[in-house]
Parts: sequence; structure tokens; C-alpha cells
Amino acid sequence: MKIDKYDLRSALRKVFRGLHWNIKYPKQDYIKIEGSKLSFDAFIKINDTDFVTEIKSIRKFNTLISTIFYRSIVKLNALSRNMFLNPLIIFMLEEIITLKELKALGFMFRKYAPDFSWVLINSIDDIAYKLKGLPIQIIGFEKSTNLRIELRNNLMFSFTDLELWMFKVLFYHNYKKHETPIPNAFSLSKLAGVNRNTANKWVKTMLENNFIISRRGESLKLFNIRDYFNLWTGRYSIFDQEIYYFNYIRNDKEVFTNIFKKFEKSRQSNWLYLLTGYLGSRSYNLKFTSSESIQIYSSHLNFDDIKKSLLLIPSESRTNIMVIIPKYYKSVIGGLKFSKNNYTVDPIQLYLDCFHLKGRGYQQADRIYKELIINE
Repeated sequence: MKIDKYDLRSALRKVFRGLHWNIKYPKQDYIKIEGSKLSFDAFIKINDTDFVTEIKSIRKFNTLISTIFYRSIVKLNALSRNMFLNPLIIFMLEEIITLKELKALGFMFRKYAPDFSWVLINSIDDIAYKLKGLPIQIIGFEKSTNLRIELRNNLMFSFTDLELWMFKVLFYHNYKKHETPIPNAFSLSKLAGVNRNTANKWVKTMLENNFIISRRGESLKLFNIRDYFNLWTGRYSIFDQEIYYFNYIRNDKEVFTNIFKKFEKSRQSNWLYLLTGYLGSRSYNLKFTSSESIQIYSSHLNFDDIKKSLLLIPSESRTNIMVIIPKYYKSVIGGLKFSKNNYTVDPIQLYLDCFHLKGRGYQQADRIYKELIINE
């Protein structure tokens, strides 16, 4: 049953009645902090714990993650500190969301507000909530069973450089059919250049989790690709690597464009740098977000060469220009074989790197998935 946006209080009471939570709307719904008034919406008691609560009714998921989320946690953090109560955010969302969006919201809370409790209400029957110190609980949602299976099977994968590389080789050979199809784990080990036992173990795990289907006389077939990517985005982030920050040597407003042009001109095979993130998306003609942060892979750090080749100088503070030493070296460098050119990462790497970037990186990754990975 869809939430009635004109009677939110009644809808919330119906939801919380089923959860055995007690909600109370105070008469004085604001608190003075440093001369200003910050309003709050309700007190909620859950298992003898009191929460000060912010309630937001939102139409679109993109609005939630791009603006409402950050405003709400800043405001509620100030309220909870001054009222000595636990913070709880309730998002009532009109747009029906998928497992991926639900996971993305959970990741944002883990990264930016790990001490917050939260509730997402998609309808009277579709609710997800996370209380501090407890795992996510799901009521309804078409894919909630898949989420529980996914979280359980997470432990069966190591999420290593070799696993990502084997997936890329299998994906581009068998799904995209760029080269000769791979019939079994032995052929995969030869093409990927990995140990046969390593390939056998990975293929077996993929088969057990229904990510690969194997039929006699046919090549290995990838299945549930989106779900496999969801596993990786939950464990991989571009920020988990060795990152160095730089400034452009000139005071130029066209830094984004100028650096991109340098890469376009770098046709030589010994070019030391690879585009990823937003510049990499532009290389595939997928400029979607207006963000002009720059992410560049380098196999080694040579400040003199970076200054000479890219006109970049090191910065002691964080900037919007990142030079990254790849943690997943084999899959990043090896993926060039499946790239559009010799200076941009392959589509799978681009998807993973964009997913957690600020400035609508999640939406950029979604476009990469739809236009490069599935429909290329």
C-alpha cells in the first residue's frame, strides 16, 4: 500500500504499530542552539531507547542522496548532541527503488553517519531500517530475499585483484564476445594467466552462487551480472587505494578540458597514465555529471614526469585532482586490452571507480552500466 503523503502521521503510526515502536509528536518541536532554532519532528522509543527524529517525505531517490541526506544528518547531528538523544532519520520515498538503491543508501550511512539509525519507507508493506549496532532489517521489498542471500554468500568471495581480473576476462570473452569464448576454468586460467587451481576455485564459487551457468558443449555463461557488481561495489572503493593530490601548475579554469586533451594526444604505447572516473567517462562520450574532479591511475609515482607530462604539482591538502597507485594492478592494467583506447580503463573498472565518487558518481556508474557494460 502506497504512503499517503497528505496523511504522513497516520501512515507512520500504521508502520510503527507493526514494529512495536512508540512514536510521539511533541508540542514544542524545536530547540534553541546558539541563538537559532532547529526543529525536529518526533520522539520515538524503540526497545527502551529514545530517539530524536527527523522525518522527510521525498519523491525521487536522486533527490534523497544528492541533497536531503546531507542536510538531514548535519541538522540531526546538532539536535542529538544538544538533546543527548540518539539520532534517527526517517525517509518516506514515493519512487519505488531496487536492491541497488537500498544498498547505496546503506553505504552512505556507513560512510557519512555510522552512528545514525535510519528508516526507509517505500510503502506500508516495504520498509528497511537500521538501528545502531544492528544489521539492516527488511520487511517486504521484492528483492529482500536476494539481499539476505547476497550478504551470506559475500564471505565466499575474496574480492582480490585476480578475482576481478578473471571476471573481466570471462565477461569480455563470453558476454561481450570480443574474443574466443571460454569453455571452462582451465581455458580461463590460460587466458587470464592465473594458476589453474585459483581459476577452478573461483569458477566453482561463481557456479554455486548462480553467477555462472555451465552446460555441456557450451562456453561458461555469466548470469545475474548486476548482482555480482553489487557485491563488488559493497567491498570496493576507489578511495581504498594509494592516492596523491595535485594542483594544476597554471591558474586555469579549463583544467578538466586541458588535461583531457593531453590524454587524447598521448597515443604512444609507453604513456604512464590512465584515465578513470569522470574524465574516463568523457573518453567514452559519457559526460553525465557536471563534476570536474579528476582521477588518474599511474603505475608509479614520478613527480618530475607528472609535472612535465600533465603540468601537475603535488598538493599538501586534498584537491579535486587525484593520482592513484592501483591496488588492483593486474585488473587495471590488464583491462586496457578491453578498453576503447590505450589511455582509459575498461568499462568495468570505470563503473567500479565511479560508483563511490562524490558529485553524482553513483548516477554516472549507472549510466556506464547501462550504456557500456550491458548495451555496448
